[in-house]
Amino acid sequence: MREPIGEETLRRVAEMDRVTAWIAELVLAEAGRRVIEVGAGMGTFTTRLLPRERLVAVEPNLDHSSRLRELERKHPCLSVVEADFTHDDCRALSAERCDTIVCLNVLEHIADDARALANMYHLLAPGGRALLLVPALRRLFGTLDTFLYHHRRYEMSELAEKVSAAGFVVKKLAYFNLFGMVGWWWNARVRRVEILPAGQLALYNRLAPVFRRIEAWTGPPIGQSLWAVAEKPER
Repeated sequence: MREPIGEETLRRVAEMDRVTAWIAELVLAEAGRRVIEVGAGMGTFTTRLLPRERLVAVEPNLDHSSRLRELERKHPCLSVVEADFTHDDCRALSAERCDTIVCLNVLEHIADDARALANMYHLLAPGGRALLLVPALRRLFGTLDTFLYHHRRYEMSELAEKVSAAGFVVKKLAYFNLFGMVGWWWNARVRRVEILPAGQLALYNRLAPVFRRIEAWTGPPIGQSLWAVAEKPER
């Protein structure tokens, strides 16, 4: 029986170690000591956040959370919580006194993203930061987004407005992954495939260090994703 497309995609992305390291570099430059990861999935980035004074991995999918619990047993600082971030129940996590919320390629899957952002704001200590990576550009929306159950791709102005409406101050907002945008457009809009081809992902992973240096040097004028750092103001 064929594995669901979302699961297969997560598995393929988890194998892209150089791309993962690139994203982790952005996150680790901003992350504090007490972190909540929203939508931890299979733990691809959870492992990059360890060790930490405190790390809470929030994941509503029971299959994924059971895998995360294997990691939890090895790291006393890690707790796995099965929760939906659009439900107010997750606000109980305010007891964790977190200074950072990490949300990577998750917000687009949430129908009520405004509620999710409001809950992030509630959970953060004053001066804390939400680190967000989301798919960019509505005109790139295609079959890949549909089969991954994306509700949207974000325009830069839209993300800025939603983050600000939740109470945050936008500290950074930039495009990310210029060259990946070309592959997404080709596969999602032209070829209209259901899943990113494994061969293309492997090639992109090999070239990722080159793309990483180019983007660090020039700063992409456009890209497949948006990277945002949003701060909760001090009282």
